[in-house]
Amino acid sequence: MEFAIQHTWDSNLLFTDASIRVVKTFFLDSTRENYLEMVLCPHGQHLIALYSGLGHVFYQQLPIEFTATITGDTWQGQALIPWAYFPSNVNKMNSYAVDGSGERRTHEALYPVPEEDIVESQKPNV
Repeated sequence: MEFAIQHTWDSNLLFTDASIRVVKTFFLDSTRENYLEMVLCPHGQHLIALYSGLGHVFYQQLPIEFTATITGDTWQGQALIPWAYFPSNVNKMNSYAVDGSGERRTHEALYPVPEEDIVESQKPNV
């Protein structure tokens, strides 16, 4: 599968190709709150972890096949994730491109939160 992130987390369109530092992808089984988190970096670093509930990691630093290619100010990565890493009943997925730090950090989302669903002072929850 191929995915392209084209919006910020809050549904705004991207107007520039920022150099993205990491891409985070989550695969969730919302019936049990188990999820797989993948963090992929342009220089080949990666972190793969399985969680049971918010922030309760039970497997981390799982090995994967991952390659990244940098071309100019953009990068592209390809990962092969074993089926055994995925929660048994994945029913939700999203990816975020994260760049910058502190107040200048941006979160771009594959599936952004619709504008009408955003509450005042809401921030990305990645």
